[in-house]
Amino acid sequence: DMYDIYLGIDENLPIDVHLSMFIPLMMYHTGPDQRRRWLDDALNLKIIGAYAQTELAHGSNVRGIETEAVYDALSQTFELHSPTLTSLKWWPGGLGHTATHAVVYANLIIGKRNYGMHAFMVQLRDLQTHHIMPGIECGDIGPKLGYNSMDNGYARFTHVTLQREDMLSGFAQVAPDGTYTKQAGSE
Repeated sequence: DMYDIYLGIDENLPIDVHLSMFIPLMMYHTGPDQRRRWLDDALNLKIIGAYAQTELAHGSNVRGIETEAVYDALSQTFELHSPTLTSLKWWPGGLGHTATHAVVYANLIIGKRNYGMHAFMVQLRDLQTHHIMPGIECGDIGPKLGYNSMDNGYARFTHVTLQREDMLSGFAQVAPDGTYTKQAGSE
């Protein structure tokens, strides 16, 4: 029923990206454990997702993205970091006020090797209070001509710790010891 009402509104809404991009990512770019962890909550709007690829200085130039996710095998965690002002995620729909989570694209770094762009699930806001999580700066980018119903936003990550299982594992994985594998043809 909710989807029928949504279609009947015929207006861009902050959940557009959640429905058109976030849910398909949960369906097709995750491993089985991740689908069990996130998909039902996304489908039932218990979590609302954004797609955070675009950066302030790079637009959608994926090769120019500066955000980093550095793996630490000792703690089996990633440190997600926006190292420069130009690496702010900029323009994602729903990120301004609505999204509780985001799929964030960052350069995967293990040791001194950059494995390129990979997707990470990041909780942006507390599910009870909706307050922004520690190490994350997030907000709305302001009015847009003819598109004000969408809360396009920005996000900056300052040494945010993510669990190893938070890297979307549908096409590539990092083992506890830092060994990187990917499915043939996943490029």
